Amino acid sequence: MQDVNTSSSIGDGVAEMKDQAREKTREMADEARRQATDTAERQKTAAADQVGGVASALRRTGEELGRQDQGYLADMASQFADSVDRFAGQLRDQDVGTLLNRTQEFARRRPGVFLAGAVATGFVLTRFLKSSGRREGDVTMHTASPDHYPAHAQPTAVVHSGDGAMPTSPTTTEEAGNARTH
Repeated sequence: MQDVNTSSSIGDGVAEMKDQAREKTREMADEARRQATDTAERQKTAAADQVGGVASALRRTGEELGRQDQGYLADMASQFADSVDRFAGQLRDQDVGTLLNRTQEFARRRPGVFLAGAVATGFVLTRFLKSSGRREGDVTMHTASPDHYPAHAQPTAVVHSGDGAMPTSPTTTEEAGNARTH
C-alpha cells in the first residue's frame, strides 16, 4: 500500500513540476514579448524622429528653392515635406502592432506596389547611409590617412606602373586614394 502512495505522490510531484515549468516558460515568453515591444517602440520613435528630420530638410530645401525663384520645385519640395511629415506623425501615433498589421494588409492587397516600395526604400536608405557615412578624413576600406597609424605601422599600397608592381607607403590620403590596392 505504501508503494501506491509513494507512486501517487511522485506522480503528483512530477505533475506539479510540469505545471511550474509551463508557468515559468509562459512568464519568460511574456517578458521577452514585452522587451521586444519596448525595443520596437523605441526604434519606431527614433525612426519617426529621423523621418521628421527628413521632412524638415525637405522643407528647408523648398524654402531655398523659393528664394532662388524655382517656384515649381519649391512647391514640390514643400508638398513632399508635408507628406513625409504626415508619415512621421503616423509612425509616432500608432503602436508597433497596428503598424505591422497595416503593412501586412497593404502587402496582401497590393503585393507589386509593396515590393516596389520595399526595393525603393532599401535603395534610398542604402544611398543615404553610404553618403552620410562618408565624411572628409574618414577611414575607408581601401585607404586611410597616415595620421591614423603609428610611424612604425604606415599602410603599404601596391602601385602599378607599366614596369610592374612596387610596394610603397603613401604619404598623403590623396596618394593613398590614387594607389590601386590589392
